[in-house]
Amino acid sequence: MLHVLSGFVGFGAIGMTGYYGHRATIEPFEPGVRRYFSPGLNWAERAVFIVPLLGIILLFEQKNGSVARSTWVITGVIIWVLATWISAFRIWPNEERIRRKFQDMEGEGVDVAGEIVEYAKKIQIPSLTVVILYIVAATIMIIK
Repeated sequence: MLHVLSGFVGFGAIGMTGYYGHRATIEPFEPGVRRYFSPGLNWAERAVFIVPLLGIILLFEQKNGSVARSTWVITGVIIWVLATWISAFRIWPNEERIRRKFQDMEGEGVDVAGEIVEYAKKIQIPSLTVVILYIVAATIMIIK
């Protein structure tokens, strides 16, 4: 259950980042957007890191050792690696840039709307891709 929950929370949070990234391209100073991209790390997104650990624990609970070599397990690991890579190198850096721009705006009164929109656009497609990968992985796990 924790394996499923951590995936839902982590990948769901990444999906929300894409949603708020989209909203930021329309109205970057909307209160909900500013609140979502407030300073600090989005810890919910980092729940994706414990998904494979909890999956390994589930595999050890299985008495059949060949399960770990099953196609659905290998496919799940490949999808997780790809989704985590996209998150770590495409989504999270731009998310942090948006946070910094909001901080710059508050500290110095600098107009940062154009830069926020630029970074927000860079979040949308990768976030959608990660959500689709999560749905594919979850579907594979369910029908295994």
